[in-house]
Amino acid sequence: MKTMRSYSLRALLCSVTVFALLCALAVSMYRNYSDQAELDVLRAEVGSLNVDDPQMVHVRYVATKDKYSWKWRLYVPKNTHVEAGVELDSKYREDGEPKGGISRIVSSAPNGVVISVSVSPTIDDVSTVTLRLGDEILGTYGTNLDPIEWLPLDGNRYIAAEASTQQSVRGVPIRLLTRKIPGSWKGGGHPMAGKDMGLVVWIVPRKER
Repeated sequence: MKTMRSYSLRALLCSVTVFALLCALAVSMYRNYSDQAELDVLRAEVGSLNVDDPQMVHVRYVATKDKYSWKWRLYVPKNTHVEAGVELDSKYREDGEPKGGISRIVSSAPNGVVISVSVSPTIDDVSTVTLRLGDEILGTYGTNLDPIEWLPLDGNRYIAAEASTQQSVRGVPIRLLTRKIPGSWKGGGHPMAGKDMGLVVWIVPRKER
């Protein structure tokens, strides 16, 4: 009888121990999952880059709370620079380099750099598109279209690296942002009157000279 009781106590103790271990494991897994989910959110907010190949340009979209502003974090390897630009004439070709618009050179940035574009409200019948490198203004572009009329909207836009890091080799352009269906410049007497005014933000990696 004593042996049976002793066996039952040992079995109960083992069962309780195993149950406690399983509970601890479940709590640990839940905390790890929650921490990872929070880390993923933070990475998306700051545009954290996973650099798989240090010889390639890497791009990651940075979420903003302003629907008239977009940002990307770039890793630009040594001996490489990117040409960054904005177009409002929707002349971007599916293949090959963008044409027209404004553009500036961004030097190598192995530690990462932020490129952003924002659209101002219409003031005196003009809305301004501004391209920035960090806090530095790379260029501005004006249009008489109301931003809401050509703003990239769901189903009518493309945003690069919105879901994951995007890579590119030298000479291969990346469309950071496009409005697929352009609006038209309003009013007569202007060279752009009646012409399509789609928004395109792009970069092209190049070898530094």
